[in-house]
Amino acid sequence: MTFSMQSSFRYLFMLLGLALLSVGCEKSKTKPTAATEHSHDAEHSHDHDHDNNGPRFGGHIVDVGHAHNPDGLVFFFAEILPVKENSIRLYISVENENGEAKPAILERSSIMAYIYDSDSDTSSSKEVAFTLQETQGDIPVALLTGVIPTILHNSGQLSVIVPKITLGGERLNFTFNVSPSHLLDSETSNESDEAIN
Repeated sequence: MTFSMQSSFRYLFMLLGLALLSVGCEKSKTKPTAATEHSHDAEHSHDHDHDNNGPRFGGHIVDVGHAHNPDGLVFFFAEILPVKENSIRLYISVENENGEAKPAILERSSIMAYIYDSDSDTSSSKEVAFTLQETQGDIPVALLTGVIPTILHNSGQLSVIVPKITLGGERLNFTFNVSPSHLLDSETSNESDEAIN
């Protein structure tokens, strides 16, 4: 009986996460002009596939979404850096249609996410705040850092859901997976830290 109750809760949280992702397509508060207004229907005349320039700091890239602006499309990506000291670090970048990349401008200094052990039948999601960490160096970089809850430190695979992040005036959402128990060797971790600092 306990197992079926635990399974029911897990599926409930998964459905909640999916519902949050589907709600993420909320309209922006700004009114589009004729040049920027568009719809994603059969008349949509361009392809949104865009290959990014690859990881900048040794992490892996996750597509966050896109926005239309008067200068054309812009694409947002999150680089998920190697887990270090039980923290998940994200670098959010923006690229234009020509592939020119730069750090994204974040409207808030923190974002909320939900994290759970995707390998466990009994895991419930935990709320995690990712906060902006300014870094020093030749190229200023804005990183978001979130601490993995203690109960999830020994997990094999963590799923992270970011239900709302506003970039380029658009409300976007994304998901990614990390493996805290499979930390990269210290040399790789140090290389990504040196690139950031």
